[in-house]
Parts: sequence; C-alpha cells; structure tokens
Amino acid sequence: MIVKNLSIPLRILQNEALLNRLHEHHPKRELIEADNMKRLKGYRGEQALDYYLSFLAANEFYILHGLRLQHGEYFFQIDLLLVSPLFLLVVEIKNISGTVILGGPFKQMIRIKDNIEEGFNNPLTQVKRQKYQLQEWLAKYNYTGLPIEHLVVFSNSSTIIRAQDNDKEVLEKVCHANQLIEKINSYKSSYNRILLEEKKIKKMCRVLKKHHIPKRDDILQTYGISQSDIIQGVICPECSFSPMIRLRGSWSCPSCKLTSTNAHHKAIKDFLYLMNPTISNQQTREFLKINSRTIASKLLKGMNLHCTGNTKGTYYSLPE
Repeated sequence: MIVKNLSIPLRILQNEALLNRLHEHHPKRELIEADNMKRLKGYRGEQALDYYLSFLAANEFYILHGLRLQHGEYFFQIDLLLVSPLFLLVVEIKNISGTVILGGPFKQMIRIKDNIEEGFNNPLTQVKRQKYQLQEWLAKYNYTGLPIEHLVVFSNSSTIIRAQDNDKEVLEKVCHANQLIEKINSYKSSYNRILLEEKKIKKMCRVLKKHHIPKRDDILQTYGISQSDIIQGVICPECSFSPMIRLRGSWSCPSCKLTSTNAHHKAIKDFLYLMNPTISNQQTREFLKINSRTIASKLLKGMNLHCTGNTKGTYYSLPE
C-alpha cells in the first residue's frame, strides 16, 4: 500500500521555473541545466523501482517515498521506506551508469566511466546513517525494538557493481533494482515474529507522513540570481513571448496571436517556486502585469490554491 507517493522533487520544479524565466543567454543557465539533469536522473531512478514495488502485497508492505524528517538540528531524507509487520527497510536509490566499485579499506564508492575515475560518498555509509537516525526518531514516538534493514539499490540495470576485496557488506546490502524483491523475501524469511499489527502500522505511517518536511531552497540565492533577472508576466505557451495581454477573459499573445484562458496558471506557479511560497493579490497583479484587483482575485481562486487570511491579508500557496 502506497502511503506517501513518489512526486517530482520541489528543486526540479524550481529549476524548471527558473529556466522558464531566464533569458536564453543568461550566464547561470548552463549551471542550472546541468544541476537539473542530474536531479532528473535521480528522480527517474526512483521511478524505475515502482515496477518492482508493484509485486509487493498491498496489505503486507506500506510504502513511503521521499520522506524527510527532522533529527535534532538537522534533517535526514530517505528515498524509500518500506514498513511491514516484521521489519522496516530503508532503501537508498542510485541511478549511476558505468562501473561502480564499493567497499575496501576506505569504504568509498568509485565510478569508472569512459576511462575516467571519480570518487563519491559511500551510499552504504549514507543509508546506515539514515537507518540509525530513523531508529532514534521513531523512539521519540515510542516505536522501539523494531528491526530496521537497509539496502542500496542501483536502478540502472547496465551499471556494473563490484565489491572491492569481496567486501561482505557490499555483497549483502547492494543490489540492482531487479533483485529488490528477492532481497525483501530473504528478510521476510529471517523475521518470523509479528511486531506491528496493521492498526499500529497505519498509525506509525500517519505520524511519519505528518512530520515530513519538504526541503525548499531559496533558489535565486542558491544560484546568485537577482529578482530583476526574472522575466515577469504571463509567458505565451506557443512562442514564449512575454507578457501576454489580458483581453475579455482570456490571455492574448501580441506576437503569435494565441489566446488562452489558463496561461496564468504557470506564471503564478513560477512565482511560488521562485519568489515566495505565498502570493498576495497585489503580488499577482504586479507579476502578471494586470491592474484589476477583482480579476486577480478571480484568477487566484480558480487555481485550487491553499488560501489563508482574509481581505488584504489573504495569501495563496500551492497545496501539499
């Protein structure tokens, strides 16, 4: 049973909104594109596991994707958490091509591709740290004594995985996506005592989901981009001209003559991803380049946004 769905990471949506609103020759554009490609690759790697997860019994495993929890002053994020009556499983997902070598005395990961050798943080160290953080986090809510297993899963089937010096931990705790169910079944055979009844599992999952805190970067500050660099107005979805003009209940493009009733949806979402997580009526008018408070209110109310406050103190934000 999927408790928390896999969704597009906020950082990807922010990157795409930023690329949409920067001029073609902006000096930071190449950097943003490279970062977004890397993040999209990771997201697609997580998507690739959905096929294998579909083989799990819905009433036996509860699935939480992309869980981010606070642990003391810091946060930790788990790519995939499986909860069963017998054990919990923390999964770190990697989408890396080429040959990866793990283990050995330095406990690092080396990737070899196109005869270039690169060093990376060891994903086994990472996933073990997540496991221990989860154990301590759950203990705060009186979930103790639960066996928690961990795995590193490479989603790209062409990735060659090698264990340096036949490192036992690598051989046991690292696999390709197509081995995931086999690994899970081996854990099922190792644990034969039910520790969590269905009612308690559901409650635990609700607690985990309730305390999930998505990571939101100040994207302009991250890349050192000024708000003055951001293209304002409603951008034409056909020819990318900006700003479209509001005429008789529609948006009209002065360049290609396209008309649209909902072209403002993307513009308002871009503002919420780039400028601020909330938007007011006045900010809407300024960003969309319209004058009417009534029209701005109508546009905001027609977008299924979360609304707080009243009158001039009303703010709109994206739903969770």
